[in-house]
Amino acid sequence: METNIQLNELQELREQLSLLNNKLEKQEIINDKLIRNSIRNKISNINHTGIIMTVCAAIATPICAFNFHYILHFSITLNIFTCVFMVIAIAYTIWSHKGLNNNLLNGDLITASETILRTRKRYKQWYYFSYPWFAVWLCWLGWEMYTRIENREMLIAAVIGGLVGIVIGGAWGIYQRNKIYRNIDAVLAQIEELKKEN
Repeated sequence: METNIQLNELQELREQLSLLNNKLEKQEIINDKLIRNSIRNKISNINHTGIIMTVCAAIATPICAFNFHYILHFSITLNIFTCVFMVIAIAYTIWSHKGLNNNLLNGDLITASETILRTRKRYKQWYYFSYPWFAVWLCWLGWEMYTRIENREMLIAAVIGGLVGIVIGGAWGIYQRNKIYRNIDAVLAQIEELKKEN
C-alpha cells in the first residue's frame, strides 16, 4: 500500500516535471522569437536611417551644385569637389549597409555578429576619411566666399547661411550616426543573448 502511494507520488512528480519542462521550452521559444523580432526591428531602423541619409545627400548634391554655380559663382573645381564628395558619401553609405537585412538572422549568429560589426566599422572608417575632406572643403569654401563674393551684404548672408547649414547638418549627421551606433550595439547585445540560449 505504501509502495503504491510512493509510486503515485513519483508519477505525479514526473508529470509535473514534464509540464514544467514543456512550459520552459515554450518560454524559451517565445523569448527567442521576441529577441529575433527586436533584432529585425533594429536592423530595419539602421537601414531606414541609412536610406534617409542617402536620400538627403542625393537631394543636397544638385541643390549645392546649382547654388554654387549660378547664385554664388564659385569655381567649377569647388563645385566638382563638392559633388564628388557627396557621391562618395552616398556610395559609401549604401556599401556600409550591404548584407544588413532581415534575412541576416536566418544564418548562424556568428555571421550575423560579423556583418553588424562590419557595418559599425565602416561607419567609423567613414568619419576618419570624411573629416579631413570636410576640413579642406570648409577652408576652400571660405576662400571662395571671400574672393568671389564682392557684395558685402551677399557675403554676410552667404557666411550666415553656410554656418547655419553646417551647424544644422552637422548636428543632424552626428545624431543619425549615434542612432545607428546605438541600434548596432543593441543588436550585438541581443545576438549575444541568443548565443547564450542556444
